Amino acid sequence: PEPFGRIAIEGMATGTPVIGSRIGGIKETLPKEMLFTAGNVKELRSKIIEVMNGKFKLKDVKEYDEKIVVKKLLEIYSK
Repeated sequence: PEPFGRIAIEGMATGTPVIGSRIGGIKETLPKEMLFTAGNVKELRSKIIEVMNGKFKLKDVKEYDEKIVVKKLLEIYSK
């Protein structure tokens, strides 16, 4: 697992909807509705379909706001 969620943040910075498993730093970075259980192929498939169908749009997900993401990262690093 990617420990800090940096890859997810880089993806979000490009305007790309990002999904991730509930492990490592990604679970702290992404909104809950964009996470799936690691190893659960059916759940992953469902999230991919949701992205393809346009369910997750960057502008619609408040958790992508730069201030919120930075705050979450600072909370992670301070632990």
